[in-house]
Amino acid sequence: MHIEPLGLYLANEGKNRVALYQELQLPMPTDVWSKEYIAPQRMKLIQHDDGWAAQLDQREIRAIQYCADIIVPMLKAYGVATHQPQQSKAPETNMFLRMLSAFAKR
Repeated sequence: MHIEPLGLYLANEGKNRVALYQELQLPMPTDVWSKEYIAPQRMKLIQHDDGWAAQLDQREIRAIQYCADIIVPMLKAYGVATHQPQQSKAPETNMFLRMLSAFAKR
């Protein structure tokens, strides 16, 4: 089964420029390009006490330090699954939470 990639559109810069061109009623030149993005099945969003982290391929975990209010809903809409770690006394869980906390403080 072939799954077509979902297009993600994100304005990087230009909100003031757009308003200026609209006010002056000028055509707005733009550049549009296509890039492949990681399949949502390869990623996982992890919610923890201090915020959010993203995991790739069941290995690499990175804290989402900036703009989580934009990034998390965008990745959820893209189809990335959300996971909440279970509170446990297991050393692995405590180590995992300490790692996420350390990433978030950087």
